[in-house]
Amino acid sequence: MAKAGSYRVIAMHAPSPTHTAYSAATPVAVLIVTLALGGSLLVSYTRARGEGLGISYQGGIMARAERLVLLALSALLDAPLGAAWHLAPGTIVIGAMALVALGSLGTAIHRTVAIARALSRGAGG
Repeated sequence: MAKAGSYRVIAMHAPSPTHTAYSAATPVAVLIVTLALGGSLLVSYTRARGEGLGISYQGGIMARAERLVLLALSALLDAPLGAAWHLAPGTIVIGAMALVALGSLGTAIHRTVAIARALSRGAGG
């Protein structure tokens, strides 16, 4: 039983690939990922909130499909392009995350303004 308990303690404290990648991230990369996540949530929230008020609006440049394609391509191309261009691993993904952050925050602001204008014109419920 002592060996099993010892193994569990070691396994629980062993660094996972996610932990290793996160701990190696720079503060700027963490900020970029946080802004991308927050912006992505805001895009969905503004649409849902507008629909709840009777306004259906799907405009903006960084909707779900665009975010998905951009992040998937960056994840697939990070290793080969990073090696060819002598970039640190994750550089292309962080660059894509920065685009997602800017685009999704811009989209959320755009949708908020558009829905507010529609509501002020009396278009909502």
